[in-house]
Amino acid sequence: MVIKVRDAMTRGVDTIDEMRNGSEAARAMRRKRRGCLVVVAKGKPVGIVTERDLVRKILAGGKDPSKTKVLTIMSRPLITIDVEAPLRDAAQKMVQNKIRRLPVTEGGRLVGMLTTTDLAKELSEEGLWKEFEKAIIRAGEYGGYPYA
Repeated sequence: MVIKVRDAMTRGVDTIDEMRNGSEAARAMRRKRRGCLVVVAKGKPVGIVTERDLVRKILAGGKDPSKTKVLTIMSRPLITIDVEAPLRDAAQKMVQNKIRRLPVTEGGRLVGMLTTTDLAKELSEEGLWKEFEKAIIRAGEYGGYPYA
């Protein structure tokens, strides 16, 4: 049996408009208990902003979060995967792109988020965790994860 992305993903995606600022993004993440938000422009997904982006690109950079637009700190292009894709394809995409969060689409619209935690849970239940763990370690040795 092929495990699909839909079997492991977290349903729903929290978004923020690209013109919002870092302070608003941080408050939204705290309120929604999320480590990232998908960034939208005119209703279309264009990037992703993470807690790590807020720390590294705003705070550590000495910028004012209330004056720094999400547009300037988000990671782009947004890498996504279809809800019907095999979970192995998602894992490969995450390792190849060195990302820990992968927005999930269905018919072009955002429907969920797949994280390394989701993968670990599903793969451990299927006995495939060791294979994925080795891939994560190799990816970390070559520069880490931009969507951390």
